[in-house]
Amino acid sequence: MTGCGSRQQVEASDSIELLEPVSAAANTEAAAYRNIYEYKVLAGTVYPYIREYSFTQDVVLTKYEKAPGDRISKGDLLISADISSIEQQIKETEEKIEQINDDYNTAVEEMEKNIQEEKNQKENEEEETEQDKLNERGWELEKNHRYELYTLDISYYTDRLEALKKKKTAYCLTSGMNGVIVSAGSYMPGTYIAADTPLIAVADESQKILKCEYVSKSDVAKCEDLYAVIDGKRYEVTYQPYDQSVYEKITTEGNVAYSSFVIEDPNNEVEQGDFAVLAEIYSRVEQVLSIPKSAVHKDAKGAYVYCVVNGESKYTQVKTGKDDGTYIEIIDGLKEGDLVLLSENNLPGDNTAEVKRGDFSSEFEGSAFIAYPISDSVINPVSYGTMYFTEYQVELFQTVKAGDVIAKVHVENDEAELLEKQLQLQRQTERMADAVEAGESENLLAGRQKTIDKLKNTIMEMQQDADTVTITAQTDGIIFWLADLKAEDEIEQGAAIAMIAESSNCFLTVQNENQQLNYGNTVQVEYNDLNQVKCQTEGKVVTSGAAGLTAGLKSEAAYIKLPQEVLDVIVENTLQGNTDYYRNSQFEVRTEIRKMSNVLLIPKQAVKEKNGNTYVYIKNSDGTVTAQSFIAGGSNQTEYWVLEGLEEGMTICLE
Repeated sequence: MTGCGSRQQVEASDSIELLEPVSAAANTEAAAYRNIYEYKVLAGTVYPYIREYSFTQDVVLTKYEKAPGDRISKGDLLISADISSIEQQIKETEEKIEQINDDYNTAVEEMEKNIQEEKNQKENEEEETEQDKLNERGWELEKNHRYELYTLDISYYTDRLEALKKKKTAYCLTSGMNGVIVSAGSYMPGTYIAADTPLIAVADESQKILKCEYVSKSDVAKCEDLYAVIDGKRYEVTYQPYDQSVYEKITTEGNVAYSSFVIEDPNNEVEQGDFAVLAEIYSRVEQVLSIPKSAVHKDAKGAYVYCVVNGESKYTQVKTGKDDGTYIEIIDGLKEGDLVLLSENNLPGDNTAEVKRGDFSSEFEGSAFIAYPISDSVINPVSYGTMYFTEYQVELFQTVKAGDVIAKVHVENDEAELLEKQLQLQRQTERMADAVEAGESENLLAGRQKTIDKLKNTIMEMQQDADTVTITAQTDGIIFWLADLKAEDEIEQGAAIAMIAESSNCFLTVQNENQQLNYGNTVQVEYNDLNQVKCQTEGKVVTSGAAGLTAGLKSEAAYIKLPQEVLDVIVENTLQGNTDYYRNSQFEVRTEIRKMSNVLLIPKQAVKEKNGNTYVYIKNSDGTVTAQSFIAGGSNQTEYWVLEGLEEGMTICLE
């Protein structure tokens, strides 16, 4: 016997003759009672319920109003889109309705005035002539006809106005639930966004859902036992299958389908972002007589093994049952302790270890950089005239405050249009004076005054736009984009000349291509303070991993929110004009991942894997060695942790 237990070794072969002598070095193993499992173990993560939001129509993005980690309430504005076009349509429609009302009221007033004059004239006549009657009926018919046309027009434009206002609300993306932002796309202001493009995601943290690689309904139906292990504790789970149409859409578009399991957590012990393991136990046969599957051969008569009897090999027929790919159940033909020849040589070593309880984890390390995900456009604000660029007053990565000058410009007014508006105002003012002198009604005078006021406002706006010589920042932040402009280049109305990242929304971003970090994780961050002294702090991951999002919002980077006092250091550095701090500062991020507490641990060199199953050699109290399958929850560079199959205190053999 060599190694950790009493086993013999030979060079096994299917052609071993009956009753041949067996070498003392023969590779044998005794039939023994052990557990046989048929199972699958999947790694997963605890996610909240997540809802993604998109516009129902094509839009031009104006601004993300919320950032990852922001707490929101139902109805809060998430993203705004450019509504200048629809606002112009609303304005024109309102003006049209006002004009229709004014025209109708004016016409009715004129007709009523004419009717009254007819009546006054009749009072001075002895008899009402036939012509008088025709005239009176004519005015009434005209009045009714005017009213019919008016109701048609006013109804059409009122309906149009309501439709436009309803459409305007669709340009403001609002949340349909309370929650927290866990993802936001990286689209810049001014970007054209197609309808139904996922842009932002809101999570309900009260729901805890294990997400892992896809598990079919049929696999779940086959399970004898189905549960999750989170931080070393077992939790019951409920499968949430896809609707077939949803699953087909995901897969046909080339995206990854993940499965969801609702976690039963009555004591509220599970945290968002926790590492989880899903155990699918298809069959669990405990303490059945079994031998290595490699010892079993087949011929015309069925299954057989070579038993070692008195130092000789003996052909022995057996009846087999369930197997786990490594060990197979023996229903008939052998008894406990019978030695069988193996077709492989895989003896354990002399050293041993003990199955112990402890904590399991792996390490995540990465370099992070400052990120400002919310930005504002600096645009040409004038509505009249042509704007020309003179020069920038800022540089890339420079910090600015609201009101700071971004660029010098000049505007050439449309003199012909201005002169036309001034002449219109002069004519309307003269007509107003004539109407007052003629004793025109208050309604008609009010309509004339509205026209005069509009002309005055337009002329004032044209003159103010012509006086524009600078474009200023509307928010505090950092210049991260400048348009490629040279002196005397024309700047179109509403065109962006710069982008400012809002310094009030500061994060760290770290590469997360393997999705090891998830929303809710706590990380350790090392950074330099204002005096360049190394400091440490805790941060929280505020973005969701890939399993919680559709392809449009998945990212290989994670956002980390830092304590306010640390953010103040970062913002202060940048606002002091330290552009190198923004561009070159590096933050080291570390954390434990795949954590499990108080689980059974065994050294990695004790574990053998075959056909996707794991097993160890147990050294019994009598010195013999028995191979034992177990269900592994996972492993790192040094050890495995155990879901089922081993007990604390067992002695196991190392390679």
